[in-house]
Amino acid sequence: MKSTAIKELSEGDNTFYHFDKDTGFWGIPSISHNIRYPVAPDKVFEATHNSFGNRDDETILDHSKKTLLVIGGSHTWGVAMEKEKRYTDLLKEDGKFNVINMGHCSLGLDQILVAIKKKSKLFNPNIIVIEQYPWSIHRILNTYVNGFCRPSYSINNKNELKLNRVPKLANIKFFRNLIGGYYDFKKEFLEYKAGLKIKNNYDPKTDPIFLLWKTRYYDYMYKLSEAIIKEVKAYCIKNNIKLLFMLGTVNQQLKYKADTSLIDYDLPRRRIIRILNDNNIEYIDTLKAMLREHKSNLPVVFDDGHINERGNFIFAKLLKNYLSKVNW
Repeated sequence: MKSTAIKELSEGDNTFYHFDKDTGFWGIPSISHNIRYPVAPDKVFEATHNSFGNRDDETILDHSKKTLLVIGGSHTWGVAMEKEKRYTDLLKEDGKFNVINMGHCSLGLDQILVAIKKKSKLFNPNIIVIEQYPWSIHRILNTYVNGFCRPSYSINNKNELKLNRVPKLANIKFFRNLIGGYYDFKKEFLEYKAGLKIKNNYDPKTDPIFLLWKTRYYDYMYKLSEAIIKEVKAYCIKNNIKLLFMLGTVNQQLKYKADTSLIDYDLPRRRIIRILNDNNIEYIDTLKAMLREHKSNLPVVFDDGHINERGNFIFAKLLKNYLSKVNW
């Protein structure tokens, strides 16, 4: 169903999303809107979801080719980008792979694990690429996002990864809002106890995830991240799937210079890389290429940090080169 009216989308908009019992929310199938974003106010984009709820072409697999599935957040979905200029579509131009884009805005690493287990089988991928924006790793601490309850993982007293499923009542918006209100209160109370000021007067320059004196609060987050990543790896090994992470570059590293050595915009990226190295997981780090190509008059991201046309080109080039090098 296509709407001809132009929708103004902003952060947290759920125009393209509905309840999903497994991942909390997922793309609405077969929907199309003309949209405009604050970061690109002069452009109107047509965004369309296919019958699987993904912003992608209808899937017709060429069984003579390997299938590469890319899953991630809004950079992969393509905020303020024409579909054909996203890095996944640029990768399609080579014709070497069936490329499936399963990116969705505000998707967390925990949801990515659930989606890989529950939704990727439809495409029988040979390769899975997880696009991870380092700052967004914190989403695994938040069980309520944009009006939807999310599944979450926790580590039990046996040091095992436990899935906390989406509450059954969350399919009804009224109950979803009630449950979400409790989740929000719980999260904000824990942040308050830890001395984190996130909800009011938020300043991206001093986001707590970058503050060295707040690292203890995030230690569990990184421990949980590692457990989730290990589970992704185990699933891929069991199903004979190659796994590759693609790490984005946080906006703060492109825009700001920290006022003090106690603020480290590279902290989340380094912690994730350590996890990937410790577990022998392949990854592409976009930082050097993005910093090298970023100019004040020729940026690689929009003002809010989402990759623009140049950023998507860099992502595509890095991914093409890596896949060629490892001969996957």
